[in-house]
Amino acid sequence: TRHASLYSLDADSFIMDTPGFSAIEFNDVSLERLPTLFPEFGEYVDTCKFNPCYHEHEPICGIKAALEAGHIHQGRYDAYMSIRNDIESQRKRF
Repeated sequence: TRHASLYSLDADSFIMDTPGFSAIEFNDVSLERLPTLFPEFGEYVDTCKFNPCYHEHEPICGIKAALEAGHIHQGRYDAYMSIRNDIESQRKRF
């Protein structure tokens, strides 16, 4: 990339392609806060049995139930899990 480009995904979502960036670090995002950054998780988070729930292997998880019912897109859940794994990896390094 030689110049910055801003792409609109919808009314509230944008992606910026900028020179010099090859990775994102999530130093200021905790595992507990991460689900709040996914607006589509909002109405389902309170239906989880456990607090905190990391929405991976826990039983009675509202996010996993919404995913299975088709209310949350698989790609968004996969993005959540990828970022969650990145945050866990960064924690282990420090």
